[in-house]
Amino acid sequence: MNQGKKKTVIVNALIAVIILGMLFSMIRDTLPSAFIEISELKASMLGVALMCTLIFYITEGMTLAFLARKNFPHYPRKHGILCVFYTKLWAIVTLNVGATLGCMLHLSHDGIEYSQAFGLKTVHYDLHKLSVTFLSAIFALIFWNELKEQQLQLLVLICLILNLGLCLILILPCVMPSLQNILIRILNKMDRKKKYESFIHQLSDSLNHLVNGTKTMFEDKKLMVSAFFQTCGKCLFSFMINWACVQGSKDTFFLCLALTALEQMVASVIPNPTGVGSKEFMHLLLFTPYFGTAKAVSSMLLYQFFFNAVGFILGMVAFIELKVRKHKDCESS
Repeated sequence: MNQGKKKTVIVNALIAVIILGMLFSMIRDTLPSAFIEISELKASMLGVALMCTLIFYITEGMTLAFLARKNFPHYPRKHGILCVFYTKLWAIVTLNVGATLGCMLHLSHDGIEYSQAFGLKTVHYDLHKLSVTFLSAIFALIFWNELKEQQLQLLVLICLILNLGLCLILILPCVMPSLQNILIRILNKMDRKKKYESFIHQLSDSLNHLVNGTKTMFEDKKLMVSAFFQTCGKCLFSFMINWACVQGSKDTFFLCLALTALEQMVASVIPNPTGVGSKEFMHLLLFTPYFGTAKAVSSMLLYQFFFNAVGFILGMVAFIELKVRKHKDCESS
């Protein structure tokens, strides 16, 4: 990791500590009640949460492999799953700074060049963001009256528009390379004194890599539609984790899915480089009116445990597997 990346990790760590401190001060008085809620949670519900977490990560890996096999037909599905585990480990250890790099490093070991790996990771991320926005829009329509009662309809609407705009910004350069040329020309004209010439050059190279790495995937509409619905299914399983964590009933099943979708969608547009705290704040805001503060806090803690602690363990498995694979390759050569 270069010096710039290390500084970013340190800054992100400081931001994360501040945010977590603020979050702790908010929930400190509720923690005893939240721990009681956790102790009373049925083992079957914990099993459901664990199962949904595993299905989420495995499905995410299967989708990554599905996309990769467009250009690399022999890419193993198992390696796609392990790549997702490995990426999660990098995201946790580097506070999201090195997530993309971790993914690219794992993919490169299977002979996928960095430019293609970058494009693959970008498409994979775009599909996730688009799926969350799509599902959030559906749930927002279904529970529009509830959002009105909580005076959240305007916030949700603004965040839906912002997310859709971000999705378009990420996707359009891939499907319309001419936009890339227009952007670079505009930046060059604005930079008359050539102060940012190196930055513009790096941006141009990155966009070229992005277009080259995603062109064949976006040309295959059947592939993209199939990958999109796979990603929607994956997201629904991640939403179900919260339903299990609040020990929900049949009556609250779709409500929990809707609240989690909106939580993730709104949190994704909150400016926060670490990704720490945004979802937690939104979780408390959305879940407390329906389930009470204690259950909202307990489900928040459990969700983070399943998503991050389980993700870290799976990431360590992928890390060890990659080390073993590299060692075998060295011996065979």
